[in-house]
Amino acid sequence: MPENEEKEKLREDRLKQLGFTVIRFKDEEVLQHINEVRENIEGWVKKLRRELEE
Repeated sequence: MPENEEKEKLREDRLKQLGFTVIRFKDEEVLQHINEVRENIEGWVKKLRRELEE
């Protein structure tokens, strides 16, 4: 695993330990499909809200 990927994995693992949900998108997805990215994020927010309400 390249050094940068290792650092990203450690950072992501730490955020998850703190209770954060990490959602990753490739630059290309954000630049070329921003509406789908937004919808994906909105879907995650709705899912997490439902889980908190349970």
